[in-house]
Amino acid sequence: MEFFRQLIFYLTFASLGFTITDIYLRANKLWKRKHDKTVAESISITAMFVSIVPGSVFTLNYLFVGQWQGFIQEALYLLLVTFNISVGIELWVPGERHKNFFTLLKQALNLERKEVGDLTIALFKPPQHKTIIDILCQIALIDERLDEREQKFINTFAHKWNIEFSWNMLQSRSYDSDMNFIRLWQDVENYLEHRFSNQIYHDKTKSC
Repeated sequence: MEFFRQLIFYLTFASLGFTITDIYLRANKLWKRKHDKTVAESISITAMFVSIVPGSVFTLNYLFVGQWQGFIQEALYLLLVTFNISVGIELWVPGERHKNFFTLLKQALNLERKEVGDLTIALFKPPQHKTIIDILCQIALIDERLDEREQKFINTFAHKWNIEFSWNMLQSRSYDSDMNFIRLWQDVENYLEHRFSNQIYHDKTKSC
């Protein structure tokens, strides 16, 4: 058992070489692209700051208990996080270098705040979302008149689901209220048929 414990002890020191290689490769990819605004905006500053908390706690814990392997590893990853933050706030992006650190940090956090729900919206985007928008537009134009509140309501969903359409084009199609009603009826019928067919399929899959 003592031999095994000593073996693990030396292997943990040897594994620091893999840690250094990992950190170098990650930093190297960023270093070459640190001037790219798109690359900088792809880094979550909030996530970096969140990772600093457990990283700092583990680093101090390893230091106090004398586990130097863990201390060195966590300290190296904290350096990588610091570098990521520097890139993420666009410190090296042309046109941003004249700004101080806190201005760049605030700017990056504001951008991330606006984008924080994008993944959730994409994951929970309803099926046939374009059809839903089309149906809502047709309901709004069924009386051949576009109300500002209706337009604002529909634009909210279209913006969240990243759907582009032209109100002018839609209004140009609404010259015949009878045809509008028929088209709306057909679209709703197709949507419900698709929804029910999918539900039946999922129910059969679960039962199997």
